[in-house]
Amino acid sequence: MRLGFVALTLAGLALTGCEEEGGSAAAGGLPGKTPVVGTETCQRAVDSDEVLDDGTEVMVETFTCDTVMSDPRASGREVLHIETTLLEEDDVTSAWTGEGTITNDDGSWSGPVEGVVGYAVGVVNYGQVTYAGQGAYAGLTMHLLVAGTNERLAYAGWIEGPDEGGTGQVLDGRIPVIGTDNCKRSLDSDERLDDGTEVMLETFDCDLEASDPRATGHEIWHTDTRFLEPDDVTSAATGEGTLTNDEGSWTATGHFIVEFWSPTNYGEQSYIGQGAYEGLTMDILIAGSNERLSWAGWIEGLQ
Repeated sequence: MRLGFVALTLAGLALTGCEEEGGSAAAGGLPGKTPVVGTETCQRAVDSDEVLDDGTEVMVETFTCDTVMSDPRASGREVLHIETTLLEEDDVTSAWTGEGTITNDDGSWSGPVEGVVGYAVGVVNYGQVTYAGQGAYAGLTMHLLVAGTNERLAYAGWIEGPDEGGTGQVLDGRIPVIGTDNCKRSLDSDERLDDGTEVMLETFDCDLEASDPRATGHEIWHTDTRFLEPDDVTSAATGEGTLTNDEGSWTATGHFIVEFWSPTNYGEQSYIGQGAYEGLTMDILIAGSNERLSWAGWIEGLQ
C-alpha cells in the first residue's frame, strides 16, 4: 500500500481527547449505528516486493498502528497486512486488499480491508474496513472509511448493532457524521482524446440521509472522470457539488477514484457551510456504487 499525501487535513487531526456524547452536535442519529471518527499513526514494514513476468509489481506490507478514536471501543493497536498490485502501464492508480485487526483491553475487531491508491493528484489513498467484534464487542460490526499516509491515517465510520445509535462522541472539536447517499446518474458527455484518454462528464442527483440533520438534504455533483486507454483497473475523477436543505447549504469539491474490480467508487469531499452553517466545514470520505454511497466524516468549526 503506497501511501502518501492525502488531500484531507490530517495534520490538523491532533486528537487530544473526547467530549461527552453529543457535544455540540445537532440532535439526530441513525438507528443501529453509532458514528465514530479518529486517526492512527503507523509503522510500515515491506514483507516482499516482486515484479511478475507481465510487469505487474506485487508488494506485501505490514502496518502496525496506534489507533485513537472518538469511541474508546474502536481505539487500540491495529495490525494491517496489505497486498498492493501495481500494473506496469498504470501510473495513475493501484488497488490493494488485505486483513486487519484492532485490539484493546476489552476486546478486538478483525476483518477484510480494501482500497486504492491514486497518483493523479499527488499520492492519495482511499479504502474501507469491515470489522467484526470479538470479546466485549461480540455481535457488533464496525465499518470504517480510510484515507492517509504511511505514517498517519484518518478513519471515519460507525459501529453497528441493535443497541447502537445517537450522534457519537465529539473528538477535539470534530463531530462525527455518517450517512447514505442515494443517487441518480446522468451522462453529460463522453469523448476520447487524441492520446487515448476517455473524458466522461456526469451529473449525480442525490438524496442524502445523515446522522446529523445539518448534513441531510439534496445533493448535486458534477464530475469529470479520466479513463486512461491501457487502464481497465481504476480511473481518477474530480468534481464540485452542492448540498442543500431548509436551513442552509454546503458547497464542496472532491477527488475520487473508481476501482473496477468491485466496482467501487472511493473519494473525499470537502464542504464549506453557508446560511445557517456559515463558519462550519465538513470533511467526508465516501465508498460505494454510482447509485448508493456510504458517507462518513466530521463537522467542525465555530457556530
